[in-house]
Amino acid sequence: MHISSIKLRGFKSFKKAEIELPHDFICLAGPNGSGKTNVLDAVRFALGEKSLKSLRARKVKDLICHSSKYAEVVLNFQDEKKYELRRAIKEDGKVRYMLNGKNSTRTSIMELLKRYNLDASGRNIIAQGEVQRVVEISGRERRGIIDAVAGIADFEAKKKEALRELEVVEGRMRDANLVLGERTAFLHELEAEKERALEYSSATETVRRAKATLIRLELQSAEKKKQKLQDSLSEAEKETERIREEMGKLDAELKKEEEKKAKVSAEIGAKEEREKLLRELEKTKAEIASRKEALQESEESLRRLASSISSLEKEIEDEKGMLETLSGEEKELRKQLIPLENLRLEHRESAEVSAIRRFLEELEDEHMRIREQALILKGEIEKSQSLIEEKKRILEDSGGAEVAAGESLQSEIEELRRNLTSTIEAQDRLFSREKELNAENAGLDRELLTLREKVATLRAQTAAHIRNPALQYINELKESGQLNGIHGTVAELIEFKPEYSKAIDAAGGSRLLYIVVDSSDVAVKAISHLKKAGRGRATFLPLREVSPPQVTAKGGMGPLVDFVSFRPQHAAAVNFVFGNTLLINDAKEAKKLGIAKERMVTTDGDLFEKSGIITGGKTKGGVASAAQLSKMEGELEAVKSRKTGIMDDLSAIREEMGTLRREKAETEIALKKKEVEFESLQEKMEEQKKREKRVGELREEISKLEKSAELSSSKLESYQKKIQEMDSQIQEEEQNLQQAIEKESSRMESMEKEREDKSKLYSSLRAKADSKRREFEVRTEGLKDRSARLERTRAEKKEQEERIGQLNSQAKRKQETLSSIEERLGESDAAIRKLMKQMGDFEQKLQEMGEKKGKLQLESSKHEKTLTVAEVELRNIETRLADLEAEYAEYKEVEPLDGTKEQLTQKMRSAESTLSGLGAVNQAAPEMYEEKSKEVKEMQEKIEKLRIEKEAVIDMISGIEERKKEAFFETFHEVDKQFRKLFTLINIGEGHLYLDKPSTPFESGLYIKVRRNNRDHSLESLSGGEKSLVALMFVFALQFYKPSPFYVLDEVDAPLDKVNTKNLAKLLTELAPQSQFLVVSHNDIMMGMASAVLGVSKVDGASKIVGVKLDRGKEETPAGEAPAA
Repeated sequence: MHISSIKLRGFKSFKKAEIELPHDFICLAGPNGSGKTNVLDAVRFALGEKSLKSLRARKVKDLICHSSKYAEVVLNFQDEKKYELRRAIKEDGKVRYMLNGKNSTRTSIMELLKRYNLDASGRNIIAQGEVQRVVEISGRERRGIIDAVAGIADFEAKKKEALRELEVVEGRMRDANLVLGERTAFLHELEAEKERALEYSSATETVRRAKATLIRLELQSAEKKKQKLQDSLSEAEKETERIREEMGKLDAELKKEEEKKAKVSAEIGAKEEREKLLRELEKTKAEIASRKEALQESEESLRRLASSISSLEKEIEDEKGMLETLSGEEKELRKQLIPLENLRLEHRESAEVSAIRRFLEELEDEHMRIREQALILKGEIEKSQSLIEEKKRILEDSGGAEVAAGESLQSEIEELRRNLTSTIEAQDRLFSREKELNAENAGLDRELLTLREKVATLRAQTAAHIRNPALQYINELKESGQLNGIHGTVAELIEFKPEYSKAIDAAGGSRLLYIVVDSSDVAVKAISHLKKAGRGRATFLPLREVSPPQVTAKGGMGPLVDFVSFRPQHAAAVNFVFGNTLLINDAKEAKKLGIAKERMVTTDGDLFEKSGIITGGKTKGGVASAAQLSKMEGELEAVKSRKTGIMDDLSAIREEMGTLRREKAETEIALKKKEVEFESLQEKMEEQKKREKRVGELREEISKLEKSAELSSSKLESYQKKIQEMDSQIQEEEQNLQQAIEKESSRMESMEKEREDKSKLYSSLRAKADSKRREFEVRTEGLKDRSARLERTRAEKKEQEERIGQLNSQAKRKQETLSSIEERLGESDAAIRKLMKQMGDFEQKLQEMGEKKGKLQLESSKHEKTLTVAEVELRNIETRLADLEAEYAEYKEVEPLDGTKEQLTQKMRSAESTLSGLGAVNQAAPEMYEEKSKEVKEMQEKIEKLRIEKEAVIDMISGIEERKKEAFFETFHEVDKQFRKLFTLINIGEGHLYLDKPSTPFESGLYIKVRRNNRDHSLESLSGGEKSLVALMFVFALQFYKPSPFYVLDEVDAPLDKVNTKNLAKLLTELAPQSQFLVVSHNDIMMGMASAVLGVSKVDGASKIVGVKLDRGKEETPAGEAPAA
């Protein structure tokens, strides 16, 4: 397979391009920056490269041409089958893959490329600098390359997977051992149950005979109680009526007092003025605090102004002293000039010489004066120009470059912070979720242990009769669909809270095992099936025919049916079982309600029949326990399923957390770098802001200075012209003077010398005096400026003093307002206290009346209770008699026991004690024991299989280590073989690879040896070009170990000389028939030996293909410039 063509749309510097490629050695040539490497980047992009850095891009927009909204690269592959691979990316980073015109995914495309030895590592692509890196890295790093090619990472992954599998097997063994322990314990309990079965049957018969005899004795004594109760009823009714009349009068008086109390309460509530005053009080306090804060600020500002005034006054005094000093020095100099100005040397010279000399002196004085003025003007001009340049430079430096850069950096920092925040939030969410799952997992572990204990206990407690074979057979008929219309047993159709299980068991009894069906027809068919199968007997409740009793019982906690949940269609069956049964707390409450008046059951399972029979004691199971067992087993399976799901979620969360931690670290590093840059830039921006405050002043000063410099320049020009004229005139007069002096040179020689000395002294003194005068004028201007500043500061101080006075006045007024509010609040509180005292009096009176009413109610309650008890007991006796007769009918066939009531009671209690001690005896224990023994044996076999599986996993881990070593040496020897073979194609000797620690390859380093002229040379001893060539051979040897159909090489010949470049080109030419080579090069030799050369150029910012060489030695150039698009 090879790349037959490349199409580019808006990718990097290419607007549009289509390049046909032969299956051979192709060279890309062109100037630097023309876009050659962008063609190679396009190949990497299309092959699924995700790293922007590898594509030489900082952000997604760098991949898209400036005039495009998206970038697209299409690679056409030629093989026995043609493939068109297309990848596009938009500015928002959204990517689309297509394969042969259909939407695809990166994973699918990578799977296709793997068939041709093209994987995500990009081994067949050698970018700039990668060859030199092979030379520079250490031996261990070089060996790491062999590790990657050999797939050592895959072996490590397999080893980790094996370790995870080992952990799973060990966990399964732990679970299996736990279950085995539970089942073994259960088996021991079943064995004990088997032994208790006979004892249980004997005790049950004793209880039945004793109960029958006691019922007969109770019938005889019930009539005696009936008459006593009727006598106390009439007297209790009379006393109750008297108490009701007294309570009526007391209620009327209470109502009047309550009305008075309500009136006073309303008056207290109407005192809203106090709340308004409190709000106004808080507002005034806040305003006073605000005034005090403003006053402190003004006083601080006043102190600063006073300090400034003091400083300015001191500076002014110092400046005045300096001015006086300068003025005195100038006067002293002027005094010294006077005798020199009046100096006249006595000499005798001709009138002509004297006239010339006087004229010349006048010219020189004028010349000196103008020259001094010109020099002063020139200095002022230079100073002004220097100031102008400096101020202009300051203006230029105050530009907005830092602002623009700051905005860009700020945008990048905000983006990074958003990314970091997003990553942290994602981590927090995952951490919270992981924490929740861990907590839930720990809770599930505890719940699993609790449920397993409960299930084991319930299984041991479930009575034998609950495992009725008839019930099991009916359930089989229902599940198989052989008989429709079966709903299930009553116990299966109801739900209730665990605290009511004993009451449900006692009240429902064997009726909980009644089977609910649609109609009597279904019941008849079911009975027929039972007879044919010989599977026992069962009782049915047909919903259409059953007549449940009307629920009329009241009292206690309420009807028991109200504490049971069921579907509406099952209401008839449930009401039949529990209809007129009351749920009560204990036996005391049963006595209050009247025993034998209603059928009642306590929450502890004591049953009071309407016939008067009382059943109670302690039991360890029943029908409700069986229902609970079924629910518990369902809950156990649900918890196990949830635990498995949680473990899967935790594994996924941990993998995602690892990815997020890497992203967070990368983002934090980038953010820190940008923040450091931004802090540095902010300092510059702060300085810039300070300069901007002076920009207006600087521009005004520059304007004034430029005008002043312009005037001074024009004035200087006139002075210079005048100086030139006077120079000519002085020169002419000096010639005249010289001619006149020559005539009387001897006489004038000594006088002239003295005159020159005096003249020089005069000029020096006069220059000093003028300098002092100029300094005096400059300092005078400075003094005026300071004086003006002093006046402004004093005015500002005066304003602050006035403001402080105003604030003090305002604070005083607010303080007076505060005092007034506090005084009004005091008055309001006094009125409220008075009303509250009245309210207290009313409450005291109402309390006394309430106590009196309470005593009457207590007395009334006692009489009513007496009356109620008497009525209840009477009805109970009547009902009890009827119930006892009905109940005794069930025991007519039972043989009675001899003895008194106490003896019979003692026998029954002894038998019940025996039953209570035995608990629920499982008469099917032998059958269940055999079944559970088989389950235990199967579990032991399962544990043995898990042990064998564990040993197999451990052996597999050892085998992985051996295979990893074998794979490494196989790869190493094959790469070395390819390396030696490639060396025969270049003329620099023989080469081979070696390990410095072959016995421990994964601690070893990989090194290269070159042998020529019968001597070994290390890689370090070779020249730079030879090193690069040898490194290339090493890279090619890695590639050819698992050959790819094509290779992409970017300027790999850059460090080679002509000879080695030719050797490399020759090698590529020889290898080209087996693999396609796409090479970027500037080397004429490389281009000359390529079978095709693509010229790349950049015009108007876009890359284009401008020339193609199709055959070696022949170059074909299009008639015009062939653009890439």
